[in-house]
Amino acid sequence: MVYAALRYLMPFLAILVVGPLAGHLTDALRGHDGGTDASLLVCSQPMSGVLAGLGAMGLALVMGLLTARLIGNRMGLFCAGLVLAWAAWGTGRVDLLLSRAGTAGAPLHVLALEGLLVGLLGVIVAAAILYTPLMNASRPEVRDPQHLHHHLAPEPMALLDSGSPMALGAAVVGSGVAVWLLAQESLKGQTFAAAVVAGIVGAGAARVASQRASALWVFLGTTILAAGGPLIASLIHSTPEGAMHAAQAGKLFALARPLPMDLVAGAFVGIPIGLAWAGSMVDKHGAEPVPAR
Repeated sequence: MVYAALRYLMPFLAILVVGPLAGHLTDALRGHDGGTDASLLVCSQPMSGVLAGLGAMGLALVMGLLTARLIGNRMGLFCAGLVLAWAAWGTGRVDLLLSRAGTAGAPLHVLALEGLLVGLLGVIVAAAILYTPLMNASRPEVRDPQHLHHHLAPEPMALLDSGSPMALGAAVVGSGVAVWLLAQESLKGQTFAAAVVAGIVGAGAARVASQRASALWVFLGTTILAAGGPLIASLIHSTPEGAMHAAQAGKLFALARPLPMDLVAGAFVGIPIGLAWAGSMVDKHGAEPVPAR
C-alpha cells in the first residue's frame, strides 16, 4: 500500500515542490539586453548561470536519489527529469538568444560548450540514480519481478560491453532524427517535447542495438547531441550574423533549436519511458534476461 502510494507521491513532489525551486534558479537569469531570454552561459552573468545550472542539477539529483531509493531507478530518472523540466522552462528560446546577441560574440559556440557541460552533469546525475540500491530489497514486490511496474527486470549495469558502441551510436542517431523531425520551431513547448521524444526513441534504439549496455550510454548520446547540434549549426551558418538571420527566418539548423537544458531535461523524462517500453517488448518475446545488479 505504501509502495503504491509513493509511486504517485514522488512525481507530484517533483513537479509541484522541488521543480519550481529549480525553475526559480534559471528564471532569474537575464540576457545581455536585460530580457528574460537567456541560457546558462549565454546570459549577462555566465557565472550565475553556472551556479543556477549546478543548483538545478543538485535538486534533480536529490529528488532522483530519494525516488530511486524508495521506488526504483527508472522512476528516479523520471522524477529528476520533472525537476529539470522546470529548469529548462526557465531558460529562453534559441532564436531570441541569437537575435538579441546580434553579431557580437559566438553564441552557438558558447551553446556547444554549455551542451557539453550540462550533458556531462546529466550523465553524472543519471549514474548516481541508476546505481542507487533500492531500499528493503527483501520486499515481495522487489524480490519478484512480476510485482514490478511494467513487469520489467532491473536495468543492466555493465558500463563496458561489446554492444555499448552500437548502443551509443543508435541512441545518437535515434535521438537526432526525433529532434530533426519534431523541433520545427524554437518554441519552448515544442523543443522540450522534441527532447522527450528523442529520449524515448534514443533509449529504444539503444536497447534494440544492445540489451546489455547500461542506460548511461543513452545519456552520453544526449550529451553528444547537446554539444554537437550548436557546433554543427555554427559551421553551417558560418558567422554570428548568418546564425542571427537564420534564427530570425526560422531556418536555424534543427538540432540546435532545443537548448542544452531542454535536451537534458527531456532525456531524463523520455529515456526511462523508452527503456520501459523496450524492456516490455523484450520480455514479451522471451528474450534472455540481462544481467541485473
